[in-house]
Amino acid sequence: MSTTAQPSAVVLLVGAPGAGKSTVGRILAETLGATYLDTDDFVARAAGRVSAAEVMTEDGEERFRSWEAVAVREALDSAAGEKSGAVVAIGSGAVAEPAVRDLLSAQKVAWLKVTAANAATRTGLNAIRPVALGNIRAQFAAQLRAREPWYDEVSTFAVETDHRQPAEIAAEIAARLATDPATEALT
Repeated sequence: MSTTAQPSAVVLLVGAPGAGKSTVGRILAETLGATYLDTDDFVARAAGRVSAAEVMTEDGEERFRSWEAVAVREALDSAAGEKSGAVVAIGSGAVAEPAVRDLLSAQKVAWLKVTAANAATRTGLNAIRPVALGNIRAQFAAQLRAREPWYDEVSTFAVETDHRQPAEIAAEIAARLATDPATEALT
């Protein structure tokens, strides 16, 4: 099935680290003929850093989150101006901010669901860590559980990603967008 996005059509991807937002987002954008945007790129540019990970490491989580809230608004503004439509990957922790959830509530949002075990494998958190760092995997799982209600709150639909290839996930999202009357502009 060939699909192409229409003017101002936007779909957002949310989910835990390792859910596949960036990878699936790029594939989905290509499938839809849309522009791909990632709020992590907006954060890095705002902070004058190479990557969002560098911002988190060098500037701390509080500063990162303040840039992230602005980045979501900027990404949505940019996406709205894309004549070919846009796929926007939203940083995993952005949903913790009520103002961000408000922004997302008026959008078409796909929640890329992943279990903590699969997310840990995809992000490299399944490796043995020094004891001094504590139980990072348990902290990660707790963080995921804490965010799940927010992902559910903002999402229009959810897609399971465990044990699936990114192209398969992107194809499912494109198919769901194509059959949803509320997203006719995306297909």
